Amino acid sequence: MMFSILRNYIRNSSRTSLGSEPSTYHNVNVASNANSNINHTHKKHKYKNSDYINHYDPDKEGYQEDQDPGDLFHSQSSSSWCMKVQQIPYSIVSFLLSRRRRRGLFGIMLSGRNALVAITVLVLLGLMTLMPSQPLSLRYNPTFTASRTFKIHNKVAAIADTSFSPHHIPLVMHYSGVLGSEWPIVYYTSQETYDAHLKPGVANVSKVWARALDEGRIQVRLLPTKFTMTSRKGVNGFLTDKWMWEDLAPAKHVLVFQADAMICGNAHKTVDDFLEWDMIGATLAPEGRMYNGGLSLRNRDKILKILNEHNYERDLKANVFEFEGEDVWYSKRLDMMGANLPSNQIALEFACEYHFHMQVQKQPMGYHKVHKAAPSRVSEIAEWCPEIHLAAPGKLGRG
Repeated sequence: MMFSILRNYIRNSSRTSLGSEPSTYHNVNVASNANSNINHTHKKHKYKNSDYINHYDPDKEGYQEDQDPGDLFHSQSSSSWCMKVQQIPYSIVSFLLSRRRRRGLFGIMLSGRNALVAITVLVLLGLMTLMPSQPLSLRYNPTFTASRTFKIHNKVAAIADTSFSPHHIPLVMHYSGVLGSEWPIVYYTSQETYDAHLKPGVANVSKVWARALDEGRIQVRLLPTKFTMTSRKGVNGFLTDKWMWEDLAPAKHVLVFQADAMICGNAHKTVDDFLEWDMIGATLAPEGRMYNGGLSLRNRDKILKILNEHNYERDLKANVFEFEGEDVWYSKRLDMMGANLPSNQIALEFACEYHFHMQVQKQPMGYHKVHKAAPSRVSEIAEWCPEIHLAAPGKLGRG
């Protein structure tokens, strides 16, 4: 009895519900966030004079080109199991009809127990077809706010901070507004900060913040415990490690901003006007190509190339460069490799920090750490960029 059921199911599953020819397969490579390719299979079924393609469209809901951190397994091609599910009702009908031809309708009614067993087995087999065709692959899941609408494409903004102040949420929300939908924001922080201040559903968490997370404009990701963000040395170590830069794949352009940096809503340029440069930020000296990292735009591919070929800690111990800041190290290494770096004049159109900057550029796109570097200029800046008050100096800014 059981073998007969299985035989009928397999026999009927080998053909489509319309009696079409066997399927042919076409493999399409889709880039993932690990810079690798995932093969998604599309089944093409021939129906008489027309072609029907069961296509898993990357633009449709449910598909994550950059695998969503909330998913526990890589998405598989929907074609194979969708067709199997469609075949289940046909298999059941075929089985019952074959029984009817042999025994008649009255015979089927008398063998109700056998029919129930057959249907149960077929339902179980149908459920089995819903399982992924490959083993589940667990991934490191660094986020508690995984939204299926959150995707990183060519551009992304990132802030990493384990401390918290009431300024942080309005600050990040402001960045989301001025950057626009093409710039998703990743907020790296600690478990403690997330639980106390950023976790949706907690009583004191902003509803506006929770909505931004739900809409996929912002995503919170937990920092590995090996990173310490409470000291300048720790920040330098974090930004000269591959972890964040690899985590932000597949973006080419990464806007790094800290809690003491601001982009002005009245600015005459946007971040997109500076995408041609491999690194740009407020200049660190009147001469030379050195750019501040607190508000900076960087080419992720070039950053990873440097990290693959050089080591920050080793260069620091060998006194290869005069300063220990990660931004100086990247600026120097990029210059040595012939990267596309802006002049000081163009860099100051992007951001200002010191008094001598603002003597040259009165209205840059943004500012970094002016509360510490040029406190007497803050009121002047606020006249045209009132958001500057959101960028109050943090723990490191006062140091």
